[in-house]
Amino acid sequence: MKTQTLVFKGYKPKPWQKVVHDAITKSGLRNENTFVVKSPRQIGKSMIIEQELIRHAINFPFSVSICLSLTIPNCRKIYKDIVQGCKDSGIIDKCNDSLLQIEFITGSSVIFLSAQQKDTLRGYTVRGG
Repeated sequence: MKTQTLVFKGYKPKPWQKVVHDAITKSGLRNENTFVVKSPRQIGKSMIIEQELIRHAINFPFSVSICLSLTIPNCRKIYKDIVQGCKDSGIIDKCNDSLLQIEFITGSSVIFLSAQQKDTLRGYTVRGG
């Protein structure tokens, strides 16, 4: 039986976004890496985060990623953007709007947490790759 390779189209990063994606890809999955993107408002930083979370969930089956934002509204925005952007792709297995969790068909999941939720940040194990 031949396996089918899925190709998704739609996101075309701007040159500066591609530099960030390439740096993350080149660094691999080492936990000690931190990437800081300093840029003006409203130019696509959230889109980088969204694309990297999706890319990781697809390419590293059974991985767990956490998207930590400063505020709960920002968590909800990124969560909704990913769910809306992937709704017709078939890559999302299920999502929970109240817990802000997405499970992908690869067995990977993304959990959205806010720094405002100080007491609930403990206890998660991030794995993958």
